[in-house]
Amino acid sequence: MTADPNPFVDETYRDVSVSPNASYTYRVVALDAAGNLSDPSGPASVTTPIDPDTQAPTPPDSVQASAALPTEVDLTWSASTDDRLLAGYRVLRDGQLIAELTDDATSYADVGTDPSTRYTYEVQAVDAAGNVSAATSVSVTTPALPCNAAGGSLPPTTSQTYRAFPPGSIWNTQIRSAATDCNSDAMMTWLRADSGSDYIRLAGSTTDGTWGNPIYWSTEDDPAYALTNTCTVAMPPEFQAIRIPLSAQPDDSADAAMTVYDLASGIVAAFHHTVRTVASDGSVSWSACGGAAYHVDSNGLEGRAAGANDARNVGHRGVPPSTYAVRWDEIDAGSIDHALKIAINNTCDHVWPLVGDEGCNGGGLIPEGTRIRIRPEVDLSTYGLSRAQLTIVTALQRYGAFVGDQSGGGVALKVENTVAEGRGDLWNGVLDPRSLSKIPLSAYEVVERGWGQP
Repeated sequence: MTADPNPFVDETYRDVSVSPNASYTYRVVALDAAGNLSDPSGPASVTTPIDPDTQAPTPPDSVQASAALPTEVDLTWSASTDDRLLAGYRVLRDGQLIAELTDDATSYADVGTDPSTRYTYEVQAVDAAGNVSAATSVSVTTPALPCNAAGGSLPPTTSQTYRAFPPGSIWNTQIRSAATDCNSDAMMTWLRADSGSDYIRLAGSTTDGTWGNPIYWSTEDDPAYALTNTCTVAMPPEFQAIRIPLSAQPDDSADAAMTVYDLASGIVAAFHHTVRTVASDGSVSWSACGGAAYHVDSNGLEGRAAGANDARNVGHRGVPPSTYAVRWDEIDAGSIDHALKIAINNTCDHVWPLVGDEGCNGGGLIPEGTRIRIRPEVDLSTYGLSRAQLTIVTALQRYGAFVGDQSGGGVALKVENTVAEGRGDLWNGVLDPRSLSKIPLSAYEVVERGWGQP
């Protein structure tokens, strides 16, 4: 190829008329002032590069999802096309990449799903240059496990706030993959009929905090007290030297309850019918009826329960104090990462992980130790809940609540009594007794009784 000479530039020339991905051969001749041309130089050949590939493939079409099994979702789609070279596909579940497939794939089986769970899948095409197509999405809800079927537990979770016991503790285990009890419908129908309301009432969320649960965190600088037992219920031996903050006060109710995290001693303790006495010399003494003490580095099971790994854990028929109430710091953080305890009007008998019960009253159909949850398929985002409300109901769906007391009324869940703690009514404008009323009891179900027992 011969180019027009440029007498003003020596020994260089830029050819801007070439095309991408084309081969050219150049020769150079010299020209003198008289117009005489030299012989051509030897040839110089070159191939221009390909234009950068910036065009993404077409999105996968006709993406469909089916869930014939509780633990598997099958995806199919129509193939994408690319102007140069299609490399493969990416599959995302709820925004997380779960598979990268070859260019000839038009289906994928996700065998890592949980029962009764809604998932949103996205399929994207990728070309050889790394360009990613727009995602095509589809949602599907997996069916429930057959009642009382074996279901695996989810991976252990971490917590944004302090949580007693290791992640694998039954109190800290998510239950989305747990089977529903075969008698769930009858039990929940009975519970709705036996309750004074059709929702879980938040006890202690009133202006005076009564029937809430004061929660204290002692330090090594707090005095250690030897409590006096005022009833025939055995008192944990740890109560002969337990640190209690000087400002602590029990709930101003007939139960006079409070919880103390004595982490320097490695225990969480609950007190019942608690009395704080100040002598004339200003010294303080404490008394209570029985009580509960659980070692926070154990698995949280009462010492007599199957699978317990610390015989010192004792009290409240097997329910540890860490479940007794919704803590203020958990609501502030927007996350409750453990099961809670509820009270219902009447109960009868008990099931694991509890080791005792309050007897049968009113023809109770639900034993203490029963774990209920908001059904996994319930979309909590559709109820118009506040951040605080959503924090609690999310925990009730992920971790559930154990029936651990008789309430003599409706279904009740305690919140921390910040009034007794001397911090004032922190719940004002945040939560009240009816805050969970948007989620009726009909949205709950019973987890297979004894689920998780070793």
